[in-house]
Amino acid sequence: MRRRFGVAVMAAVVSMSGCFVYTPVRPEDAVPATRVRATVSGSHATDLESVLGSSSSTLSGTLVGRVDEGLMVDVPLYSPNSAGSTSVLYNRVTVPYTELVALESRALSKWRTGVVVGAVVAGVVKGWTVLGGDGSLTDKQKTDTNNAVVPLFSFSLPVR
Repeated sequence: MRRRFGVAVMAAVVSMSGCFVYTPVRPEDAVPATRVRATVSGSHATDLESVLGSSSSTLSGTLVGRVDEGLMVDVPLYSPNSAGSTSVLYNRVTVPYTELVALESRALSKWRTGVVVGAVVAGVVKGWTVLGGDGSLTDKQKTDTNNAVVPLFSFSLPVR
């Protein structure tokens, strides 16, 4: 019974995680409070290095809103603390429209999420049938040593 509960919990966690993709969006169409990825010019990335601690030209964060001169984005900064865990602090930066090279919005990919959920369901069904449906091996599997390994996938590589 515990095994079934554990499998159900794992399947639920993987199913709810989802797969996300970034899609291009125009700055004027960007909706506040959405996750965005902004690519800025090299000179602006150098300017932001003192604020963010990185000279990367790509910023990922949450769009706060638009101001006259650009977009305001909350960028997470991760730093270890004395307890051995990681603290997340957010730094609000303004990206001028003139320095913005590209803007992308994060969205749930229904197709990719469906593939992941389908793979999880297929794995659970395969495991369920291998274990005989009640969490134990079937009589044939107990006596037949050839069923000790059940391949879920197989592939071959050509050798020259």
